[in-house]
Amino acid sequence: MSPISEKFLNFRLKRGEAPGATIDADRPCANCGYNLRGLAIGRNCPECGQPIRRRMDSGRPDDLLCSGDPLVRRRMQTGLALGTLCLIAAVLGRWAALAGALATGNASVIYALGITANGVVWVAAVWIMTPPEIGHQWPRLGPLRWFVRLSQCGWPVGLALLAWAKHGGVSQALEDDLMKWQVMVRFGAGVGALGLIALMHAVARGADLESAVRRLSLAGWVVPITVVVVWSYPSQFPWVFLLLLLILLVAWSWAMAWFALALWEMQHAAAWSLRAMHEAVQREIRVAEKRAELDGEAASIVRPLATKHSTDLPLEP
Repeated sequence: MSPISEKFLNFRLKRGEAPGATIDADRPCANCGYNLRGLAIGRNCPECGQPIRRRMDSGRPDDLLCSGDPLVRRRMQTGLALGTLCLIAAVLGRWAALAGALATGNASVIYALGITANGVVWVAAVWIMTPPEIGHQWPRLGPLRWFVRLSQCGWPVGLALLAWAKHGGVSQALEDDLMKWQVMVRFGAGVGALGLIALMHAVARGADLESAVRRLSLAGWVVPITVVVVWSYPSQFPWVFLLLLLILLVAWSWAMAWFALALWEMQHAAAWSLRAMHEAVQREIRVAEKRAELDGEAASIVRPLATKHSTDLPLEP
């Protein structure tokens, strides 16, 4: 028999709060009041579809995706959706550039213009998905939010400098300067991307999205490691290292896919909360209209009974 009691293990591991744990007591849904007894944490309520949270309160003060100002949630939903599409486009563009380089020996101008345009959309998505409310909820993240916003502008700028250096027909000296500047600008943008992961990690934790938190943590580790390893390689190396670089590209793409899935899950949570709020408002309106209709029908059917007032009673002599 283990010297550690089962009660102590449950306390340390928090099995009763872990995703997948079964609710073994009567517990109403925070949205519709449905009894969640027998259901698992992380599943959806069979009545209204809201994810079953570890905590009973759905309107946490640091939950920007499922509570708070609907306009903020709508903007974040839009930014998260755009960010998801940009990450997918970046991964597909990188693989398309690799295929083009293997076929023709150099990346095409279309790829350079496309990835630059994708960087512009990414900047817009980052500005939308990082509203001022993040700094209000987590004051320590306020400076990081501004750094992330400004640093992400380096993606289109750096990519434009790279396209200019490679396809602009400039002199060798100017090309070298442009290459140095684009490396510096894109490096700052990469650091800012890690800051964005930290911001989204805080937002996902506030919304109690455990899978999104895990995916963001994974992306925050794998993406910079693969990028640093690739950058550490010299420009000229034996062909045998191409296999290792291909493996690193696969790992980078895999981490970026997890990043995109995390953003998509967060935008789905924001969309669901807005839809649930709209349905709740419409339900209250329908209930109020039905109650008014029933009250009108009752008033037209039931007639008041004639009664004698106290003044109609004969007075005692």
